Amino acid sequence: MNYIIEFAPTLTTEQVTGYLTDNNLTAIKVFDSFGHVMLVESATLPTVDDAITSVVPDDPNGITLLEKITVNAQPWPTKEVSLTDD
Repeated sequence: MNYIIEFAPTLTTEQVTGYLTDNNLTAIKVFDSFGHVMLVESATLPTVDDAITSVVPDDPNGITLLEKITVNAQPWPTKEVSLTDD
């Protein structure tokens, strides 16, 4: 399964690499614009310690840019309304 991990900003590249190796994680993508955020692949949930700010499972059903999605396939209920005083 893929996970998005945010590492503590104080970690060095060597410490991040060591964490990946120690926890049998494979780095898939590094998000440079977001600091120490990385998409990794792992058979188990990565361990959280002082080096990790957050771990979030990557959702394969997320929204893709320029993709059309159906929010509600059910038709909305309708009600007839009279504009007279009856």
